[in-house]
Amino acid sequence: MHKLLTDNTEHLIFLSSYRVYADLEHPITEDAPRLLDVSTDEKFLAEETYALSKAKAENFIRASGTKNWTIVRPVISFSDRRFDIVTVNERVVLERVKEGRELILPENVRNLTAALDWAGNSGKLIASLLFKDAALGEAFTVSSAQNLTWGEVADIYTELIGLKVRWIDPDEWLKHEEYVMNNRFAAIYDRFFDRRIDNSKILSVTGLTNDDFLSIKDGIGIELAKINWEK
Repeated sequence: MHKLLTDNTEHLIFLSSYRVYADLEHPITEDAPRLLDVSTDEKFLAEETYALSKAKAENFIRASGTKNWTIVRPVISFSDRRFDIVTVNERVVLERVKEGRELILPENVRNLTAALDWAGNSGKLIASLLFKDAALGEAFTVSSAQNLTWGEVADIYTELIGLKVRWIDPDEWLKHEEYVMNNRFAAIYDRFFDRRIDNSKILSVTGLTNDDFLSIKDGIGIELAKINWEK
């Protein structure tokens, strides 16, 4: 498939993920160690199917002998179809507000940097890489690097729509929170990491600056305005 694509396109964009990174470099640059290369957790290495698969695909592309590709590693990109807080996504946040229920979150991530951005910012960054010679054969973390904490993200939802949040012990959260039971690797090997991003590489190639991005708060407001609360 890779050969078919690279033989028939001028510039191939491979969608990887920021989740390939380990928790060893802060802030994260594109050369930061990847979980695939440094993890010693045998269960994780044997069973995880997202971050490791992305990293293996990156390796395949790099070893392919082609150069007309760019690897992009977007952070979590929210839109009206998904409002992300830690491992909660889709429209669960809206459902909790409508039902008057609390959102339970782990206390240990409250002050950790959330790898989160508005989809409009992510799309602008990826589009701005297209057909740039300096982007070929390179990997880029896709983020406007506003680097809010999960606590600050939760506070935005509280301010804008009255979300009630209760922070609890992470071990208790891992045992009982329904949105973690089938996604423990995403919690332990991503959301429990500090995901502060250094986006200087992608800015230097795209020519974009911090002034070209909407704030995460404004992005959340735009997406919330699309919601029909009567449904």
